[in-house]
Formats: sequence, structure tokens, C-alpha cells
Amino acid sequence: LVAKQSLHVYAPLANRLGIFWIKAELEDHAFQILEPDQYYQLKKLVAKKRNERSALVESMSRQIRQTLRKAGLNHQVYGRYKRFYSIHEKLQKVDQQFERIQDLIALRILLDDVADCYAALSYIHEQWPHNEDRFKDYITQPKPNGYQSLHTTVTTLGGDDVEIQAMSEIYDRAIEIYAYDTKPMKTFHESNEEDT
Repeated sequence: LVAKQSLHVYAPLANRLGIFWIKAELEDHAFQILEPDQYYQLKKLVAKKRNERSALVESMSRQIRQTLRKAGLNHQVYGRYKRFYSIHEKLQKVDQQFERIQDLIALRILLDDVADCYAALSYIHEQWPHNEDRFKDYITQPKPNGYQSLHTTVTTLGGDDVEIQAMSEIYDRAIEIYAYDTKPMKTFHESNEEDT
């Protein structure tokens, strides 16, 4: 009963309030309790190519930092992995075909202001081919919970699809103060310092 309430009441409420890490934690824990077989099967699928995805995140982060540094844009790059329940939901939309999920990983770029978000996106689209159908402008049309960011999906030379999110650092700080008060995001952080 508690797991069902977490999934259908508390997680949507956390999302509505913009407390994304609580939403994600509630969904994943409820999924593990309510559908353990599917949860562990999905966990195995995700684990199979974890090293490849980690290498891709590192490589794309480095290339984005180089591109934006040359453009003179102050920035930070974070990597994140799609949560299990979110993958589970997406699988239902793609006929359970795991290989069709395009955003198992995503990179978030923090920039000084909104103008820099659009500029960064322009430079990224010059560097990599992108999927027009997957571009979303949540800055001009924020989500109901106030989320504001630019989303695009680019294709690497190796044929991998990577979602990229660009948002202003001011907005990210507001999220962090409000939503991540005592719990940091489960991501690694890459700054725009020179690569070694």
C-alpha cells in the first residue's frame, strides 16, 4: 500500500513541486517493491553496457567543454543516467525494445544566463547532427512545475544518441537550494577547466 501511494501520490506531488530527486527516489523504490522481477531484469540490462555509457559521457563532456570554451562561454557540464522507473515507463512506449531508448544518458550544461543557453545550443548543433523531433524549449514554455531548460538530442560519430540539456546557472541554483537541500544529485561533475 505504501509503495503504491509513493508511486501514484507522493512522486507526482514531488514532481509538481519541482523536487526531482525525491520523485526519482520514490519511483525507483516503489518500482523495486511492486514489480521486483521487472526491476531486476531492467537492472541487468542497464548494467550490461554501463562501462560504454560511462566512457561516452566522459568523451562527450570533454568535447562539449572544448567547444564551449572556444566559443568563450562560461559553463559547467554534468552527466546523469536515466532512472530505472523512468526507463521502465519509456519501455512501455517503445514496445519493450530497450535499444530504442535514446536518452539513457544525458548531459546538463549550466550557463551564466538564458542567452548563453541558446548560444551553447547553436554551437552544439554545429558540432553534432541533431534530431529536430526531440528538441524541446522549456525556457519559453516552462513545464507546469516551473522547470526551464533547452533539451536536444545529438548523434555522435559512433551513432550514439545523447540528450543534452542547457539551463542557466541561476535556475539550477534555485532548484538545488529548494530540491537538493540535503541530498546532492547522483551525478558526476565536470567543470570547464582545461583537460589534462
